[in-house]
Amino acid sequence: MDVPAGIPVTGSTEAGALSLSSGGEVKVSTTDGWVKVHDAKGPVDIRTTNGSIDANGLNGTATTARASNGSISLTPTTVQNVSAQTTNGSITVTAPSGQYQVAAHSQNGHKKLGIPDTASAAHHLNLTTSNGDISVKSAK
Repeated sequence: MDVPAGIPVTGSTEAGALSLSSGGEVKVSTTDGWVKVHDAKGPVDIRTTNGSIDANGLNGTATTARASNGSISLTPTTVQNVSAQTTNGSITVTAPSGQYQVAAHSQNGHKKLGIPDTASAAHHLNLTTSNGDISVKSAK
């Protein structure tokens, strides 16, 4: 669904996927479906029970992504706080150049942190998965 630039989007589905482009603030959830968000202009809060999350072009101040069974891929274009959590799936974050406090926890997976963890940074990357890899890289 294409949304006029800056318009807030709130909603949920059961047994269905969501795909959004060009909205403002985004707060959506699904049960048994993937979520794709592109070019959001405000804060983003995405939740899914069984499905992946793929969000890029995130121009807001904060991004939250939660999945029970699915991978999470996030690409913010502004320096912002990012929180991603999944039980069964990988987490990939491509972050814009900046300083971040990085907390990455995986019980059964590898961590590849391609940006430094700066304890005094104003922005946080909080990434947690029980079963999956965590990858953080800097946007080119």
